[in-house]
Formats: sequence, C-alpha cells, structure tokens
Amino acid sequence: MSGVFSAHEAIMEMLVLQSERDTAKGLKTAILASGYPGSPLAEVDSTLRKNHERLQRHRIHYLPGVNEELSATALMGSQMAALYPGNDYDGILGLWFGKSPGADRSGDAFRHGNYAGVSEYGGVLVLVGDDATCSSSALPSCSITTLYDSCMPVLCPGNLRELIEFGLFGFELSRYSGLWVGIKVSSVIGGLSETLDFSMPFPVISKPEPGNPEQLLVPRVISKLLPPGTMRVERDIHTHREANAIAMAAVNDLNSITCCAEEKARLGILAAGETYYHLMAALALLGLKQQDLQQYGIRLLKLGMVYPLDPDIIIRFANGLERLVVIEEKRGFIESGVKSILYSESNSPVVCGKQDEYGACLFPPWGGLDAETIAVALEPYLQLWSTANTCLSPVVRSDYVGQGPQRLPYFCPGCPHSRSTRLPANALTGLGVGCHGIQALHSNDIGSMTQMGGEGVQLVGMSPFLNIPHQFQNIGDGTFFHSGSLAIRQAVVANSNITFKLLYNSAIAMTDSPLPKENISTPVLVMMLYAEGVRQVAVVSDDIRRYQDQLDQRTMVGMADDLATVQTRLSRIKGVTVLIYDRTCALARRRDRQNNNTPQDYVYINQQLCEGCDQCVLESGCLSLLPEDTEFGQKLKVDQTSCNQDLACVKALCPALVTIKNGCRTTFTSSPLTRDIQIALPDPIAKSGTTNLYITGMGGTGVTSMGQILASAASTDGKFVSLVNKKGLSQRAGVVGSHLKISEAPGISSPIIVPGSADAYIVLDVWSALEADSLKLTCVDKTVAVISTARFSSLNLHNNVLIDKMTIADAVDAIQENTDRERNVCFDFCELAELAFNRRELANVIILGTAYQRGNYPISQIIPGIGYCCGPR
Repeated sequence: MSGVFSAHEAIMEMLVLQSERDTAKGLKTAILASGYPGSPLAEVDSTLRKNHERLQRHRIHYLPGVNEELSATALMGSQMAALYPGNDYDGILGLWFGKSPGADRSGDAFRHGNYAGVSEYGGVLVLVGDDATCSSSALPSCSITTLYDSCMPVLCPGNLRELIEFGLFGFELSRYSGLWVGIKVSSVIGGLSETLDFSMPFPVISKPEPGNPEQLLVPRVISKLLPPGTMRVERDIHTHREANAIAMAAVNDLNSITCCAEEKARLGILAAGETYYHLMAALALLGLKQQDLQQYGIRLLKLGMVYPLDPDIIIRFANGLERLVVIEEKRGFIESGVKSILYSESNSPVVCGKQDEYGACLFPPWGGLDAETIAVALEPYLQLWSTANTCLSPVVRSDYVGQGPQRLPYFCPGCPHSRSTRLPANALTGLGVGCHGIQALHSNDIGSMTQMGGEGVQLVGMSPFLNIPHQFQNIGDGTFFHSGSLAIRQAVVANSNITFKLLYNSAIAMTDSPLPKENISTPVLVMMLYAEGVRQVAVVSDDIRRYQDQLDQRTMVGMADDLATVQTRLSRIKGVTVLIYDRTCALARRRDRQNNNTPQDYVYINQQLCEGCDQCVLESGCLSLLPEDTEFGQKLKVDQTSCNQDLACVKALCPALVTIKNGCRTTFTSSPLTRDIQIALPDPIAKSGTTNLYITGMGGTGVTSMGQILASAASTDGKFVSLVNKKGLSQRAGVVGSHLKISEAPGISSPIIVPGSADAYIVLDVWSALEADSLKLTCVDKTVAVISTARFSSLNLHNNVLIDKMTIADAVDAIQENTDRERNVCFDFCELAELAFNRRELANVIILGTAYQRGNYPISQIIPGIGYCCGPR
C-alpha cells in the first residue's frame, strides 16, 4: 500500500500496524484511543470515527473525550485493567491526542497515569499538537516542558514516516521502560500530507541486553497512588525507568550523528524533529550539500528523543568540537540538557543556542523557526568555524510586508454566531474560545478572553472592583460540555451579575467536529442550568415551537429577531442568567440538507431594483452577498454556492430580495456553455524535476482541495510529494495557504517552501496573495502565477485606507511585480465557473486545468487526482 497520507491517516495506520505486530507475536492486545479534537490534531477524531469498522476488526476502540484531562484518566484505567479479573487481553495500549493547551490542563492526569505505570504488554502514547506561531491558537505553545514535567520520554518526529516509526517505537519503549511516552507533533507535521510506501518495512524494534539496565523496583502497574508507594515510584522513574528509556533509544539509533567529520570537525549543529529538516533546507539555501559538510568540518546530530538525553551520544558528538550550536524553537530545553551533560567534561566546546557566546540573540525563544531564520543565524558561524574557505550563497532575510488590506477570518455564511454575538448598545462582553471568538477580530470594543473553560470567571474576578452593573459572556456549547459549565457554577457561587450567552450549535464548530456525545436537548439543558442556581434562563431560536411545551415554565422564550429585547431584559435581572441561542452550525445544516435532499428556500437579488446600498450586508453580515459591476453601476448578488439559506439578508426588507420557496438550484448540466464548447486543447507543456507550488486564497475557496488533488495526481504518476496546509482559524474565510513539493525522488527535506523558491504561485483571492508570508515565496525570475481576479466580499478586509485606494487591478499588478509577468495568467475564473457550471466554487478546478496546460506542475494528468480525492478512500 502506498499513496499520499495525511498526518491523521498516518496516526490511524500506526495503530493498525501496532495491532498487527502484536498479533504476529501471538499477543491478544487491544488499543484504546481517546482525546479531544484540537488543531493541529483535530482531524484525528473524524478519521477514527469514519474508520470505525476497520478499527473494530483490529480491536481498536475510540472513546471521544469530553475533555483532554478525562481522556488521559481513561487511558490510565486502560493500564489498570491488567489488575482486574475478567480481563481477556494480554495487554491494552493507549493513545491520547490533543493540542498543547489540552496537555497543560491534563498535567495532573498525566503525572498520575505515569506513576500508575503500564502493563507488561500495554503502553501509552501521548500525541501533543504544538502551535508555535498561533496559527490556530490564542497563545503560542511548546509541549516539551509539559511532557518533561510529567516525566515522560519525549520523541520528536520530523515527517510522517517518522511519526509512524516513532509511534511504533514509542509503544515498545513504554512497555520496556514502564513510562508513558510523549510525541511532539508540530503544526507543520499535523498539517502535513506526504507520500508513504507501506511496502517498505518499518524498522524492527530491538531491546537492550537483559539485565542492563536494572529491572524496575516496583510493580509495573499500581492502582493505589498513595505514599509511601508513590515515593518509591518517583525514585524508580528517575533511576531505572529513565535509564531503560535511554538504553532502548541507543539500541535503536533513535539519535544519530548524520554527518561525521571525525578528525577536523570544529563546528557541531544539533537539532531535533522538524527543526532538523528545516536545518537541512537552510544549509541548502546557503549552498551547502550533504557531501560539503565533512569538507567544511561540520558535524550534525539529529535527535529523535529529546528527553531524557543520552549522555553517551552527546559526549561523542561534542568530542573535538570548538563550537556546538543547538537549534530548537521556544526555550532552550535541549540546550540546557546538553550543557548539563558537557559541564564536567574536559575540553568541551562552547555551547550556543538561544544566545551566542557573547550574549546576543541567536535563535530567539519566541515565534517559530524555519529554513530562512536558521540560515541567517548560521551563516556567520559557518564562515568563522568551518575548516575550509567556505563560499556560501548569500541569504538576505525577506522583510516583506503585506501590500494590501488584510483578510481576517470571518463567520461562514449563515453562521448563527454572526448574529448571536450582537449586543445591546453600550453593553460589555467577555470573549471565548470558538468560532464566536472571530467577533474580537472585527471589533474595537473592550472585551476580555480566557483559556477554554474559564469564560466568565474573569468577569467574576473584576466585578467587585468595577462600577459596572452587568456584563455578558459568550460561551460555545463545545466549551460548555468540555469544562465551561464549571465557570457558570463559579459565577453562581459569587452571585455575579452576568448573562452567559450559550451559543448552542450542536458542534465543536472551530474544528468542524461533533460533540463527544449526542447533544443534550434544550429542555434538559434548561433544567440543568436551573438546578445549578441560575436565576433566569432564556431560549432564543428560529423555531421555538419544537420544544416550547417542554421547557420549564420559568423560561423566557423568544425568536431570533427578539435577541436584543431578550438581552436587555436579562441584563436587568440580578444574579447569573443564561441566554441559550439555539441554532445549528450553518455548515452542519448545509450538509444535512444535501444528504437528505431537502427542498430549500433560495434568495436572489433583482439587480434592476437593487440600489447597492449594502443594507442586506449590514443586516446579515454575510459573505455570500457579493458586489457586481453592471451597466447600471455596482449592484449586489447572492453567491448561491456558498449561501447557507439562513435568510438573514431578507430581514433588510428590500424589494430587490426575492425568495423562492422550496426551490432547487440550477445544476451544471443545464448550462448552455458546457454544451457548446468544442475546443481542441493543446497538449500540456511538459515539466520535470522538483517543483515547488504555493496555493493561496480565502478559506472556503478550495485551496486545500487543490493541494490534495495535485498531490494525489502526482502520486499516481509515481512522484513523491509533500503537502502542508496552513489554515487553522483561517479556514473560516481567512488567508489559507498550501505548500506543495513534487519530486522525482524521495527525500524531500523541509516541506515548507523557502522564500524566493516557488515555481508556481496559484492565486484564488488577490488580497490573500498580497500577505507577506505568501508573497515572500515568489521570485521575479522564477515564479509563474495563475491569478484569479474574482471579487469576494470585503466584510473581512481590514485597513480601510488601502481598501479605498487599491482596486483588484492594483492588487493583480502588485502580484505581477513579484512574479514572472510575461508568463503569468490572469482571469476571472469564478465568472467562468458560473458560466460553465452555474457553480462559482468550481473555479478552483478550472484554475487547476489552466495551470496544468501552462506546465506549472510535473504531472501527466489531473483526473486521477480528482477521482482519488472525491471517491472513497
């Protein structure tokens, strides 16, 4: 089996491989996977749900976690099962997944689980998604210190094959050492898809010779975590269990010196996981190939296990060096460990990392690291400390700034949050984690935000010291069931004057995941809130008839149009009140209608009556209302392909808005253009070699789908690919980008395209393409752009000065200035998609074909990629 696999699919395949390996050994084992869907590992949840039957055949059970802490506790129980009667398995393995903030809140559960230990044929892996640059998080994160604090060995894979290899190794390491094992999954690795060939066997995992290191001093699993037994476990962890981990990593070469200039080496460079591959890309950026490094006296060490560090390999690596540079993101965790090991060694090198030997910043403890950052920092070291007259390629840091208005994430068309977050005049609100937090990006009003589950308690803390009679607090239903219900309980205890706006949309909408359990009905939720001591509960919905007779008689009920009135009434009630805004996520409603083929009401705009006043836009805040230039001036139209039929725009009471009841959108088969086209297309321009493609656009325009189609098409051609989708919160109408590398041979180093090296620049939205992080990848002499000049809503564009000054033509010209203008293609592909298929969203497929005809990527045909992505996996 081979093909393009995502990180989430690779994790699932790793579990299946582990089950098959145990079966081949004659072991009857099972696996419990549990976690919470947080980026960059959110899609692990949906992948495991979709493959339920296959997983069941391998005795893999998936338990969706209410929150991360409880998932960790469930995995602790999976290991304790070995102590109980009625256990039919030789061992039960456990897999926890979640993002770094989830690991933080699970710290106590991790420590308890690690102290409780693992069964002989059990074992626990903890997969933590890190987000160093806040692509999908409120705060930057690095989980290594959290895992270290729980005394877990920490593994750092740098690509998907290593993710599988380290997962298999991690289970065996957990069994052998008696420790839970952590795996750091960066946002790049979590968003990565690449070619995997499962016909190539994964390494056979070896164990150290018996008796070395010493056996564990306490039982492998204990269920009663009480002193003095826990004191003995603590001693065991820091002596024998960590020694076991180091010994097993050494036997399996998890840490390896990849370039060894034995005699004349002066400079050593150490990196782990993804950072190591960024290092290799940085060296290539400087003009250094692998074979050049020995000539220049440069030694490299690639760490697979960053804790506990193996003293032997660190000492061997440092032997004879004058300078040792540790490259790692965030704090100097590895650097501190290296210095501790080398401190008592004679003739040890000067160790640099976060700072150089003079105290100047080298690799900053903030932000992330990429090839460009590493190359700029390393260049003077390579010039000074290499043993040859090094002639390096100059690297100039790209200081691009955005050249247009910034496109920020925004509510999906029909999103209930676009209306539910509105407030009475002069009201103050607390913000929260979830799609509704998008409100903060588009408002200058005072607002406060907390960690997930703390929503509203910050208002409790400030209220005794402020002369503010009342405040509102937004909280999503995913957060409420995760841990937010405790915040409401705290506010009740404090008798604070707060109205919690519980935005009840039946989904963990930020990650497009269902709630861990079937949704509690609104009447039951109302009863729960009254039982907690809430003074007044109000329910606002578009359809209150479906549960009105079931609600507690004290409950205030109103239609969605009554939101302002209901909020005002609640704000006058002393104590804690809750407003439940009950409306399903727009995307979930859309999928349900499509799956059930339900008739829908459609809104059209009669442009002969439209005055272009934007009143419908102001009323609905909807991205599906687009400007269109006509012979009578600028009018508005409804983009039917993105419209989710919430009919909010109709509330503008404009005569130009026409509603068609129980209608049916015209399908592409009725388009006259598709019937009349009889064009003999020329053969595509052939292209070979390694190609770097960058695709950018607004979230929802098909950027990631294009990347997946091209990656699959290249894979069917026998090419090797890596694809990284940069989305996070931006998938909600913000700037989305895909880094795609296609190669004739395996061994793609860093999957991220370095500045100035993009061969093709595919643009679905011109404003997104002017972002600094996107535009810096282009080169006038190298990059060919295919640019869609289509107009999208300007609701989520910021920097009004630039909006007023720049037109679409200006934006296109700015892109052309940074790319190969003579070979570029510019066209309104959305207009063409509407003419050809009556479906604006199919513009991305037309752009794919255009770039293919122009020879922008080295594949023979695209159709297999479309079939692979759209068909069953």
